Amino acid sequence: MTRRKKIIIGVITVVIIGVIAAFLWWWFTRANLNNPVNQNVNQNPSEIQVPATLPTASAGLPDTTGVPEEQKDSQAELKAIAFTFAERFGSYSNEVYFSNLDDSADLMTAKMKAWVENFKLSQRQADNSEYYGVTTKAIAAEISEFDQDFNRAEVIVSTQRSESIVSTDNPRAFYQKLKLSMTQVDGAWKVDAAEWQ
Repeated sequence: MTRRKKIIIGVITVVIIGVIAAFLWWWFTRANLNNPVNQNVNQNPSEIQVPATLPTASAGLPDTTGVPEEQKDSQAELKAIAFTFAERFGSYSNEVYFSNLDDSADLMTAKMKAWVENFKLSQRQADNSEYYGVTTKAIAAEISEFDQDFNRAEVIVSTQRSESIVSTDNPRAFYQKLKLSMTQVDGAWKVDAAEWQ
């Protein structure tokens, strides 16, 4: 028998075995569909146990029923400003000389702007020969104090920060909180002080 005949016989054998296997698979799966196991057709609906009390749609969320609508709006505005400020304030690169602080100026009180200018002056002599950068992403904000009568609030912003030294290839990721003291100036919330914790 030649090599060619052996190959043909081998291929035919494999095809026949495949067809038989497919037929058997079809046969057994068809049989299981016609005779399902453990089919509880006669189950009484009263036997199904339902909890006596179901959770409400707001389960686990803070109770805001006693908070006036305008205060809710003010708190939402506070958190939005805190998020924006934290991301700008916390993102820095020595290649752009504190442009992050300049970009945040519209969210600052005069006191905070003065602090920023003093800080920038104190950093003029810093060694900028190697790249250094930090990127900050705000992930949560919590209003720890809120006094609408005195137009003051304190917000703690949780951030995820990524620090790069010399190269941006392998940044070091870490979490840090930023405590913001905020005050309302001419109807708009502004950051009066910021402190990394």
